[in-house]
Amino acid sequence: MKTFKWLTILVIAATMLIISACGSNSEANNIDSDRGKAASGKGVYSKVKETGVIQVGSTSSGPPFTFLNTKTNEIDGYMVDIAKAIGKGLDLDVNINSVQWASLIPSMDAEKLDMVAAAMAITEDRKKVLDFSEPVYTYGESIVILKDNKSINSFEDLEGHKIGVQEASIYFTGVQDYPELKTQTYKNHQDMAKELQNGRIDAFFADYPVFKEMIKEVPDLKNKVKIIKPKDPKWVAEIALAIPKGETEFQEDINEKLAEMKESGEIDELIKKWELD
Repeated sequence: MKTFKWLTILVIAATMLIISACGSNSEANNIDSDRGKAASGKGVYSKVKETGVIQVGSTSSGPPFTFLNTKTNEIDGYMVDIAKAIGKGLDLDVNINSVQWASLIPSMDAEKLDMVAAAMAITEDRKKVLDFSEPVYTYGESIVILKDNKSINSFEDLEGHKIGVQEASIYFTGVQDYPELKTQTYKNHQDMAKELQNGRIDAFFADYPVFKEMIKEVPDLKNKVKIIKPKDPKWVAEIALAIPKGETEFQEDINEKLAEMKESGEIDELIKKWELD
């Protein structure tokens, strides 16, 4: 009997433990669900209209799309001009916040930003957590190598070489489909250019408009590297404004203003201004 009694107690205790564990998982799921709802951006546009200000995230290291203007000590560039034009069209002020590239999406998720205006391309992965405007600029990848490199002339030649990719970029995601490539991850183009010159990597993927501007700031680099632009790029970047997921009205209003800017020629003027043509 004593044995049976202790077995009964153990069974009850085990059952309670299982119920408790299930309850904890359920609560965790509810918390994650609530976070998902908060991160979906519901109510963000209402808040923006109430405050009259769009909090925009941009980077200081992506010229000509976004960069630190040393004369004004403010973030400037093509995407900043686009965001400001959208704000003006919606009768809203625009506050540009300098944010590191890898922190843009987390900052949006934490509701610190209402919009991202940077060299951010539309991707399927990003569309899972963000909504995008219509594209405002499109281009393919470039491969940067040292000028005296004779072994790399195309994407196919990269196999067996050490390749640099920028974290959180379309190349970082894209190279997952090419396991034969030996890749190293870096924070920006500047870091990859240094590693290339130091011989730690043989090539790196670059956003051509961004790298072209960087070379202007570092003339010595122009004599040391060359840029390969594949005729059939593996990844085509469609640059757009990003907003919190689920903000349909915000997205529609932004796209309406972008359509007006394209119709009036304002987009073309900005493309010429920032030498993106």
